[in-house]
Amino acid sequence: MGHEEPPPPPPPPPPASVHVVHASPDPGLATLSIRLDDDVTVVTDLAAGSASAAVEVAPGTHALHLLGVASVETGEAPEVMASSIELSSGARPTLLVYGEPSAEPPLTVAVLDEDASGTATRARFVHGLIGVTAVDVCVAGVPVADGLAPGAISQVTPVAEGPVAFAVHLANETACHGRAIGTAHATLAAGTAYVVTITGHSGRRGRVTGSAVVCSEGASASCENATLGAR
Repeated sequence: MGHEEPPPPPPPPPPASVHVVHASPDPGLATLSIRLDDDVTVVTDLAAGSASAAVEVAPGTHALHLLGVASVETGEAPEVMASSIELSSGARPTLLVYGEPSAEPPLTVAVLDEDASGTATRARFVHGLIGVTAVDVCVAGVPVADGLAPGAISQVTPVAEGPVAFAVHLANETACHGRAIGTAHATLAAGTAYVVTITGHSGRRGRVTGSAVVCSEGASASCENATLGAR
C-alpha cells in the first residue's frame, strides 16, 4: 500500500475587523491607545471624538489594555484600565470608549456588534454625559431614545436621513418635555447604521458642555463630532 498524505489542516477562522471610537470626555484622555493581549496594538493616539481605521484581530477572548497619553519624558503611555473582550470570527464590531474613571458613567469599553437589522437609516444612542441623570434624545419632538440612564445604550431605532437635530432633555414623565440640555446637528447617510454617543460634563448650575459623537458603522466607519448647542 502506498503512503497516504494526511489531510491538510483546516484554514484559520476569518478574523474580526475592529473599529475603535473614542467618545470619552476625560481631559486626561485627549488621545488613547488600545493594546490587546501582550503585543497586538489596535490603535495608537486616537483623538477624542474620532474613529480608527479597521484593524483585523484574531477571533476569541482577548485581554484589553486601554492606555492614556504618552509621557513626554519617557514616551510610555500609562495603563488607564484593563478588561477582556470576546470577538467573533468574521464580525465587524465597534469598540466604543466612553465615560470617565471614578465618574458616572465610569470609563467603559463596549463591544458593539455591527447592526445588520435592515437597510433603513438607524442608530443606537449612548448616554455618556458625566454627572447627568437619565435623558431623552429627541428628533422634532419625538423620542428616539427615552429614559436613557447614565452609561446605557439604546436599542436600534429608525432615524431620518439627511440633516437631523438631536435634542437632549433630562428625562421626564412626558418624553422630550424635560429641561433642555442641548441640541446637536448632524447629517446622516441613507441606509447607514450609526452609534450616537452623547458625551460631556455637567458644570456649574447644571449647565452641560458636550457633543454628540455620531459614528457610522461598517467597513468605512467615520465620526462627526457635533457640539451640543442651545438649539
